[in-house]
Amino acid sequence: MESIQAILLSAAVGGTAGVLVGGITSAVRQRKRKERYSQQQIERMGSLFQSVFRFLTKSVYYVLGIALIWTIYYMVLGIMDHSLNEYAANSATLIVSVVTVFSILIAFHEFLHRKD
Repeated sequence: MESIQAILLSAAVGGTAGVLVGGITSAVRQRKRKERYSQQQIERMGSLFQSVFRFLTKSVYYVLGIALIWTIYYMVLGIMDHSLNEYAANSATLIVSVVTVFSILIAFHEFLHRKD
């Protein structure tokens, strides 16, 4: 039973590392890509707010992906070892609660700054 738990933990850690490395690699690739834009495009997209908002949007997706990996890990852990069931359920609930609050804050920020 412990070897399966070790494999699950390794898979969760590996998935988290994969999401983080992929996100960092993507950010570096986008920074190195140099495209020529017209002056009108630079003025339209050049504000600091747009850059921060793009960063926050991507961060939300990475956090949600990592939270999904760890929530699945804790749920499978609770299913496989019934003595850890309460611990796994509480950990998964905590992860979901934190991600929910984070998502609500981002949605509220997007609602305030939306221009229709």
